[in-house]
Amino acid sequence: MQRLVAAARAAFEDFAIYRLMESLQQFDEEFSNWYLRRSRRRFWKSEADQDKEAAYRTLYTVLSTVVRTLAPVLPFFTEEIYQNLVRSTDPEAPESVHLTDYPMVDETLIDEALERDIETVIRIKNLVLNLRMQSKVKIRQPLPAVFVKPRDQHERAVLSQPDYVAQILEEGNIKELRLIEDASCPLPIKLQDEGTLVALDTTVTPELRKEGIARDFNRFVQDQRRAMNLAVSDRIEVRYSAPPHIVEALTAHQQFLRAELLADRIEAAGASPAAPRFKLAGEEVSVSIRRA
Repeated sequence: MQRLVAAARAAFEDFAIYRLMESLQQFDEEFSNWYLRRSRRRFWKSEADQDKEAAYRTLYTVLSTVVRTLAPVLPFFTEEIYQNLVRSTDPEAPESVHLTDYPMVDETLIDEALERDIETVIRIKNLVLNLRMQSKVKIRQPLPAVFVKPRDQHERAVLSQPDYVAQILEEGNIKELRLIEDASCPLPIKLQDEGTLVALDTTVTPELRKEGIARDFNRFVQDQRRAMNLAVSDRIEVRYSAPPHIVEALTAHQQFLRAELLADRIEAAGASPAAPRFKLAGEEVSVSIRRA
């Protein structure tokens, strides 16, 4: 955020608005496709704890600052957002975004070490996703392991931190990341980029196959939630009809499904005759959803 404000001020001083737009595009990519994606569960969870409040405060601060930053070049668009976002909740705020002070850069909020670490995490994540595309194994099917030979000591240090590794594994839907010392990995699905070697184990065990079935089920029910125009915080009850091996897989991952779907109950108790149907692991499954 602070780097975007710095880029905007520099662009205005040099009469080079195109540079602001380039910086905005990069910021949007990082904010929308990384921060918001990684924070979804913080917004969705039912507990109104400090972590959830911090997530919303951060989101509000970023959006209100971006609106003020872009106001000179998008005057009407930013004004509409400002009225809906700021004035609707704070009547004491200036009447217009164009009456607010232009954002100043706060150097104390810039953490260069953290930025470098996250750049590494995102880079490795992208390499893993590229490998998954090469493997032609769908992203909702968990895979056992990815092997990484880091290009330097900083990359190795980042990939030795459990919190960073957990984010890469979740984004790639992989169970384990293993660091290796040389490029002689025998796995066929691999690539090398700027000195980093990444190789993917695509073995699908029966347990991983069951988890893949549960994730496909989750995706279908999430689509049904959206079709019903449910709020992201609405809790639901799910009933479904499926062959025994599908029921076994969903039962084994019931805790995961209930958390992801905000479901108070998931039962293999028979869906209604008019329930939507879809193919799951080659079998027809019907699912009924109602608000809890």
